[in-house]
Amino acid sequence: MILKPVLYDFKRSIFKTSTIIILTLAILAGLGITWGFREAIETLIGPPIDINFMGSIILVGDSFNLHGVVLDSLGNPLKNVEITVLWSNTTFTTSQSLTTVIIAETRTDENGVVNYTIRLQELPLSSEVLYLSPHYLITLRLTSREGIVETKGIGEPEFTAYRQYAEADLDSRRFRIISFKHRSPYTISELASFRLIYCNQIGETTTLYYIDSTILDRSGDYIDVVVYGFQVDLSNGRIAQLEKRVYYNVSNLATIPARRISDSCNTSLLKYVEIGFLNNYWAKYSLRIPSNIGVGNIAVGIGNSLQDLKVISTHTFTRYTQSQRISMGQLAMTIQPSIFFFTISVIFLCNTLMAKPRGSGELEFILSGPVTRRELFITRYIAGVVTILAIVTVFMVTFTVSSTLLLNTRYNIEHLFLLFTGLLLSLTAFLSILYSIGAFLRPGWYLGLAITLYMLFVLMWTMIISLILYLLGYRGAELLDLSRSASYFNPLIPNTYFISLLQEEIAGVTNPYNPQYVAISTVLWITSPLVLAYYRFKKIPLYT
Repeated sequence: MILKPVLYDFKRSIFKTSTIIILTLAILAGLGITWGFREAIETLIGPPIDINFMGSIILVGDSFNLHGVVLDSLGNPLKNVEITVLWSNTTFTTSQSLTTVIIAETRTDENGVVNYTIRLQELPLSSEVLYLSPHYLITLRLTSREGIVETKGIGEPEFTAYRQYAEADLDSRRFRIISFKHRSPYTISELASFRLIYCNQIGETTTLYYIDSTILDRSGDYIDVVVYGFQVDLSNGRIAQLEKRVYYNVSNLATIPARRISDSCNTSLLKYVEIGFLNNYWAKYSLRIPSNIGVGNIAVGIGNSLQDLKVISTHTFTRYTQSQRISMGQLAMTIQPSIFFFTISVIFLCNTLMAKPRGSGELEFILSGPVTRRELFITRYIAGVVTILAIVTVFMVTFTVSSTLLLNTRYNIEHLFLLFTGLLLSLTAFLSILYSIGAFLRPGWYLGLAITLYMLFVLMWTMIISLILYLLGYRGAELLDLSRSASYFNPLIPNTYFISLLQEEIAGVTNPYNPQYVAISTVLWITSPLVLAYYRFKKIPLYT
């Protein structure tokens, strides 16, 4: 029977209109951040549409050939994707397009492959203009059920020198290859990739070999890679499958020396492993990689044997997709200013839990029943912690679910836990301070001191500390180090620390904070004000 009033007060302390309002704002904050991330992703890497494209336009004599493959981030072929080829006389050094012409339209087949050939005489541009196209701009527009993406031609593939044309007795005015690449924001491929063509002449027949690759996903010690390639008979422009063995090498962000990309590749520089036989235009492989490689490089080559390895494509990869890196980076930057809103919620929460009831006589009325001051103090503090836990949980769940639905982005649970823990501990420490103020001081002083501490710890901490250190004569790196050390005296240090851990994991930025000092600071900020306030709360009159 003694516990009933305590439980009743606990329930009343949580289930209030103000709590519902704060939780609603937390939901809106999660949705708002997701929408902002969608805009950021579109700005940085284009529309969040799950399309990967690898391909080329090959001009041989009077033949126009468009060849490529369209896949999603799982390596599944995308059929019936409409591909439009646009030519523009805008160069890479000019900003205004004077003329844009649609020169070809086609679709992918059941295997996601586009293999389109037409005579140059049938195109709306002259062959002379098209052979100069690497100096202008050719764009592929891919239209699928998800939306439209565009990829621009990059001229010659990397490491393709005119020397190869000369050695193969090719006239560059009668032969051109323009490469195209679009990566889905849901793959772990980086833009730092290289593609190669290799010309091989046997008698009167000259064959061009082309290879490209895209890294899709990473799971444990395995990484999924799609290898794409073809060969072209330059006497008639006919495109065929490679029918070559595929080899790969994984290195810890090692670049491929240019001397390896030559007629006789020196495969002794790095150890290559055979992964299969490419008897189609593309194939998906699962490659084993060392688990300790966070950011690395994969080189994929083809040949009849390891000694015959001539054509190599390289790719840089990370642990996370582009969408994940951008979203987690944006979230880490957004959580810090979001603390402004959450700490204001804590000020309001502590006012309803302790300061306002004390001034109105509500606490005296509750204590007139079978409730002790200790039970009242602890019960209301726990109610505040539970409310903060609900606010942070609702915010993180809303953000995670909306990101999954709107951005097709699934976050690492460990990363979300880091942000959740940092935010929860910081708000709990701030709650302990303000709750103790409400119990320690007269009600009239609460709001003024709470706003002062909000200004100090949340808004102006870095500026005040930096200004003090500057006036004391510290400059540069020494000032920065001391400013970071001063963060241990801020109750919001857990949020700063866990965001730094996340940035270290995502971007490789070194975390400058000592976890032991962070733990000590957090424990002291949570417990010390409560202990002092409790002993004060036991003796003072509650209604003044």
